[in-house]
Amino acid sequence: MDNYKIAIFHGDNPVDTNHGYQNGEIEKFGERTEKSYHIFEFTERIQEKYNDVPLLSSVKKTYPAHIPAVFFTLLGDPVFYNTTPNDKNYGKMGQFYFPKSINESQRKAILELANEISTYQTLIFYDIEIINGEVNWQTKINIENEHNAIFLQRFLDQNLIEIREDKREKGL
Repeated sequence: MDNYKIAIFHGDNPVDTNHGYQNGEIEKFGERTEKSYHIFEFTERIQEKYNDVPLLSSVKKTYPAHIPAVFFTLLGDPVFYNTTPNDKNYGKMGQFYFPKSINESQRKAILELANEISTYQTLIFYDIEIINGEVNWQTKINIENEHNAIFLQRFLDQNLIEIREDKREKGL
């Protein structure tokens, strides 16, 4: 993930199935450079792959960077942003955006990425809603420098993230 800005954890929702993504697949994109921005990377990806999804195609380059991640969570896909400004001075940092529920395949993919980003300082946004045009969420931060796989495992076990059955594996 060090070379990318964004990761989407695809599930079994119609947006994922209609765009050919496998349940639990991690889509990484956006080259991490000083001249790349999350909102620009996301709007480019949306134009390339998701232009037929009205919620996503409404995203503009002038929106705050978190808006496309929030929209993906409303569709059922967790998102990770690599927000590392400068590895040497600040260490590695990232942000997870979680929908209200994920399936077991997404959970496994999240924990797989957590091993890859084991030393990142991680901020989590969850219980995300849009009320009267404003984004509301709960946050949690990994401040104890513990391994991200352990931190995320505990977070998923203890918080409001429901682990639902994989519909695609059951043929539904």
